Amino acid sequence: MLAGGAHLQVDVSEAVVSGNAMVAVHSVFENIRVAGATTRSPLIAATNVYIRGALGWRMVMHHASPVPDAADFGDLSPRVVH
Repeated sequence: MLAGGAHLQVDVSEAVVSGNAMVAVHSVFENIRVAGATTRSPLIAATNVYIRGALGWRMVMHHASPVPDAADFGDLSPRVVH
């Protein structure tokens, strides 16, 4: 999907991993930078779900969304996440 495109640098942080012998869920923040770009990319919250099958681990779901800046919400920013 990314072959021949811009060179990307992806830094992963705040990894939360849970699972068992058959299913694993990874939730992370991704900071993606394009080589040579001068603008800052938004922080991305990503979740990947993997299932273990006869051929090993396979990703069965991926979701990623930009994380809004807290300043975008002013006083409405949540203080507690449930």
